[in-house]
Amino acid sequence: MKAIAPAVGRVVLVAAVALFFVLAWFLVARPAGQWADGRQDAAAAQADLEGAEATNADLRARLAALTTDREIERIARAEYGLVYPDEEAYAVLPPPERDLEFFHRWPY
Repeated sequence: MKAIAPAVGRVVLVAAVALFFVLAWFLVARPAGQWADGRQDAAAAQADLEGAEATNADLRARLAALTTDREIERIARAEYGLVYPDEEAYAVLPPPERDLEFFHRWPY
C-alpha cells in the first residue's frame, strides 16, 4: 500500500498544478486579452470619431460657402450653365473618345 500512496500524491499534485494554471488563465490571461481587445476597439472608435469630426468640419465650411451669393453664382454657372440675360452661353464638346476601326478590307 505504501507504493500506491506516492503515485496518488503525484496525481493529486499534477491535478492541483493543472487546476492552478486553468484558474490562472481564467482569472488573469483571459481578462487581460479582453482588456487589450477593448483598448483596440476604443482606438478604432476614436479614429472613426476623428474622421467624422473632420468630415463635419468640411461640411460646415461648405455650408458656410453656400450661403454666399458668389458661391451660388459659381455653382449656377459651372454646373447648370446659367447666365445673366444679357450673356450668351457656349458649350464646347469634348473630342470623341476613339474612332471606329473597320477592317482594311471589308469582308463583303
